Amino acid sequence: MTSPRFLKPSDGPGLPLDWDPRPPLGPHVRIELSHSACQSIVEKASALAGEYLEEYGGCAQCTLAALQDALPFLPPEAGLFRAASCLDGGATPNQQHQCGGFTAAGLALGYLCGRTRDEIFFGDRFLARQLLHQVFSQFQKHYGSVLCKEVRRKVNGDCRITVSRAALWTTEILLETFASYRRSSTSRLPPQ
Repeated sequence: MTSPRFLKPSDGPGLPLDWDPRPPLGPHVRIELSHSACQSIVEKASALAGEYLEEYGGCAQCTLAALQDALPFLPPEAGLFRAASCLDGGATPNQQHQCGGFTAAGLALGYLCGRTRDEIFFGDRFLARQLLHQVFSQFQKHYGSVLCKEVRRKVNGDCRITVSRAALWTTEILLETFASYRRSSTSRLPPQ
């Protein structure tokens, strides 16, 4: 059995890299954005998630696409988007597992803050987990669960609300962590 061959940039133009050359975001990284820019990003992420779901379907991909299109520091990585294609509706026929919007939050947070894979697993996965726990807290507060079936019940099957909120919460948490954004105490949620 032969080992897989890993491509290097010198292997030729247009060939994919087997690693992301950017280092993950760490706890001391600061992104310079004004409060009004942050607020616009939050609103854009929330609105796009609902619009994408309505037009294309697929809660995980639509949430992830909204985050990629709204956050200036989350690249529209095609492989990451493709990986989310089977994670809708709890990723099971009976919706017994986690909401696709929550899963997409985990994918975005892991991509931005998680470990990379070079010859060793490089970096720290704890910041990504800590941030996902904050998204989990929002789901718990509003839905009592992250399970697709439970979340759908709370929004009467209108997943547009859920993906909009998942994108909103994820964006706010990222901007609070890296851009010194502060949520308003009267933060507006997409309607229920």
